[in-house]
Amino acid sequence: MGNEKETDIISIVERPEKKTLLERYNIPVENVSYEFISQCTDGKTLERIVLILRSGEEGDYPDLTKHAEERLARIKPTSALLRKAEPVLRRNMLNANEQQEIDDDISNWTCEMQSREKDLDEGKAILTNEPCLQPEIRQIKTNTTKVLLIVRKVQVAQKINNLCIRGNLMNQKGASAKTTINDVRVTRSE
Repeated sequence: MGNEKETDIISIVERPEKKTLLERYNIPVENVSYEFISQCTDGKTLERIVLILRSGEEGDYPDLTKHAEERLARIKPTSALLRKAEPVLRRNMLNANEQQEIDDDISNWTCEMQSREKDLDEGKAILTNEPCLQPEIRQIKTNTTKVLLIVRKVQVAQKINNLCIRGNLMNQKGASAKTTINDVRVTRSE
């Protein structure tokens, strides 16, 4: 028994089977058909069907995929699945007229900004024909009786507070007067 070696037992963990998109989205195979797609009015279900068809897991059906995409475009036109990637237009991709128009606009804007900057440096005010738009002043709509009651309560509380403070001052003045009298007596006896 003492000669036995301790061994670590390593268990081999198998990866769970990868679920198909049909299983993951809980869509029966029967729903991936022309009839169901034509009658379906749920955008999310149509998006999932389009994803399944595009993945090719259940086979390649280009006509059915196109039909599902068209139906999705009618039901949910803002779907992210319908977006097509387009390259950014560069200057050399434009025709000569469009390039010239953009160049003119940029040069006009640059000149205008330079003249405004020069005016600001010289201290000139920029005059505009348009009035400066400002937001309207906010107004609070309240029940005036409630406001008056609250104001009255605050005033009463302030009066009570003032009376309490005066009472404390009177007590303090009396105490200070007594101490001064005692101080005077002490000084006289010395």
